[in-house]
Amino acid sequence: TTDPQWKKLVVEEPIIAMVYLFMNVNVKPFDDVQVRQAVSMAVDRERIVKQVMQGIARPGAGAFGDGFKWLLNEDVGYAKKYPFDPAKARALLAKAGVKPNTVTVRMPFDLNRPQMRAQSQIIQENLRSVGLEVRLEPLERSVLIDRVFVKRDFDMTLASFYSAGDPAIGYTRLYVTNKGTSANTNASGYSNAKVDELLGLAATAADRAARAKAYKELQVILNEDLPSLVLFDEETVDTASKKLTGVFPGLDARDQWAGVRRAG
Repeated sequence: TTDPQWKKLVVEEPIIAMVYLFMNVNVKPFDDVQVRQAVSMAVDRERIVKQVMQGIARPGAGAFGDGFKWLLNEDVGYAKKYPFDPAKARALLAKAGVKPNTVTVRMPFDLNRPQMRAQSQIIQENLRSVGLEVRLEPLERSVLIDRVFVKRDFDMTLASFYSAGDPAIGYTRLYVTNKGTSANTNASGYSNAKVDELLGLAATAADRAARAKAYKELQVILNEDLPSLVLFDEETVDTASKKLTGVFPGLDARDQWAGVRRAG
């Protein structure tokens, strides 16, 4: 269009989506922060991006990803704190008292999402190389939600979250204290009063500068405590063709290509 008013319309924040590896901080060995940090250096996030996502993603940058540029705290980001380093991961596990090949962790995941299976297999291989065995448990989504959020009967699990327009919409629930069984809320069981306070401030502060300050302080805590590991931020890819139907069945069209058909 040549309408000058149309040119002023700008989408400032896209639908930002991330995939997380949640670690249950209330069970061994993940009750020890050193083990969680070791996992973060053992998992090859770049390999997952290349092999599973075909490069259509960015390796995780920190607790809130890098989609919201205004809140990113690169000083404490994963690139600095947790580069892929299996040798250092093994050293941290030893320091935590985890002897090689003596611990098996359970990792349920959604069997209906092929990407989750592929990611799980890479994580299994990565952790096996540092002496942690992973037992993969593919489950139907309803069973998975019950296991993770109601029974809390898991060691690690994968989940994806998106936050349309604002981090408080989708990401507060990942870290805020949750003593109930609400689905998709704080799978790790992590609880930190300071984090709860800062999440509230970040969601309600009157200006973006104050919000950014709170989120950056949150990353100092969360990137150290690591109740979960952000594996990657997804890139947004749109496609359209008159030859196809069902391309956009919903707002979040990830993993919905099974419904796409040739038109006519």
